[in-house]
Amino acid sequence: SSSESDYSDDDDSDDSAAAAAARKKRARPVKQLSEAVQRRRDEARAEKAAKEAYIEQRQEELRQDRAAQAKRRLDFLLKQSDIFSHFGSVKEDETKLGL
Repeated sequence: SSSESDYSDDDDSDDSAAAAAARKKRARPVKQLSEAVQRRRDEARAEKAAKEAYIEQRQEELRQDRAAQAKRRLDFLLKQSDIFSHFGSVKEDETKLGL
């Protein structure tokens, strides 16, 4: 019957509170990092930020390249025949009107 009282609700809440307090005590020294560890983390963060900036720059360059390539393709088609030139003049008219 003593083992049953070990599993009662009152004992569980005391044990979990004590366990949480023990975890907090153990976690405090971890927060105080050595200078070398802090420097490595800062370097890693800076490196990650630089990589993300590079990736964003490359994505923007690729978007611009794709847009330029699409424009070149359209210009090529417009020069091929009168049928395509009609679409180009409509497109140019719309851009002049701001539509």
